Amino acid sequence: MDSILKDKTKLDDKSFVIVCHDIVYGPPHSLRDYLLKNNADQVFFIGHPNMAVLNNQIKNSYAVLYHKGIERRSFKSNIEKLPEILSYIKDSFITFFWVLFKVRGKIDLFVGAGNLNAFVGLILKSFGKVRKVVYYVIDYIPDRFQNKWINTIYHLVEKWCAKYSSITWNYSGAMIREREKKWRHTFPHQIVTPHGIFVKKENYLSMNKVHSRELVYMGFIHKYQGIELAIGALEDLIKVFPDICLIIIGKGDEYEQEIRNEVKKKKLDKNVSFLGFMKDPHKMEQRVAQAVLGICTYKPDHPYVKNTDPGKVKTYLGCGVPVLMTDIAPIAKEIQDNKSGFVIPYNRSDFVKVVIDYLKNKSMIKEYRKNAFHLALKYDWDNIFTYALEMAINGK
Repeated sequence: MDSILKDKTKLDDKSFVIVCHDIVYGPPHSLRDYLLKNNADQVFFIGHPNMAVLNNQIKNSYAVLYHKGIERRSFKSNIEKLPEILSYIKDSFITFFWVLFKVRGKIDLFVGAGNLNAFVGLILKSFGKVRKVVYYVIDYIPDRFQNKWINTIYHLVEKWCAKYSSITWNYSGAMIREREKKWRHTFPHQIVTPHGIFVKKENYLSMNKVHSRELVYMGFIHKYQGIELAIGALEDLIKVFPDICLIIIGKGDEYEQEIRNEVKKKKLDKNVSFLGFMKDPHKMEQRVAQAVLGICTYKPDHPYVKNTDPGKVKTYLGCGVPVLMTDIAPIAKEIQDNKSGFVIPYNRSDFVKVVIDYLKNKSMIKEYRKNAFHLALKYDWDNIFTYALEMAINGK
């Protein structure tokens, strides 16, 4: 992806609002950091708790106002926890009033991650507070809610945002196709803005700093992530590599305890380490970079991944860690074609065979690590956001 925003200083006189439902550091935070380091005049970042995630670290809505890269003011809502639907309605009102009364002047670009947030941006635009609205689509989920009426309303709002936002940033082309298929309609101003990573040379470790028998899983721990496939495979792998280990970075709901129990049941305590949630993204990346292979074995019935772009894959690549993944996400083919990892069916024997063959071949490890880091350069946030912002700010 070529950078076409040649003069980044043009952000000096621009005002931005970014709104998301927060869980951990992700694309909205990366956009914030991109704008801050490129000296945007004003950035107002709003995070609401994501009620779809149990045990979310974010409990209350918050906002931070930056001017020329420096934090100036912050705000926090102390409204108690509400049922999911009421919570999202509350979040919309908070966003509306905070942007209307806490941010000076007119907003050049309002970036709403998710349709509910983008919808508030469109309302603010009708009030004259916002010039342009970006609908940032991180997940396109056909059955987001079990209640069919609520789900219908949700998708009507999604349709409205895709139709009337100044531009829609889609994580993948699959999102554009699924939306068009659902509504039998072509929507204007659609571009693909994939998940990225700020590529840092220090995250590409020399071979003597890489643990040659260490696999890593980074992300949420829930039933669709396929962590149990790796746990089961370890029973076979330790027969060949007694010192092999799996590092798990992240937290989960009750399923995390199930995984922990499974590790104890299989007597793999010495081979599996739970590092928990790492708040600092750079420290997390540095830990990931020490592994020899990143695990991303989604289950075939995963409800979200087939239409999106998994963030953990980009983290692995940006740390020079090849990926072992199942063939469900769109990026799987690119990983395989670029020899940056391996794509397997959701099958224990295939998992075991690939890992054994890989760990026994030092030249392959070197080649695949180099390829992984090279592929990550394509997905550097500097390139992705430069292009996306050029299209949003100057596109017709």
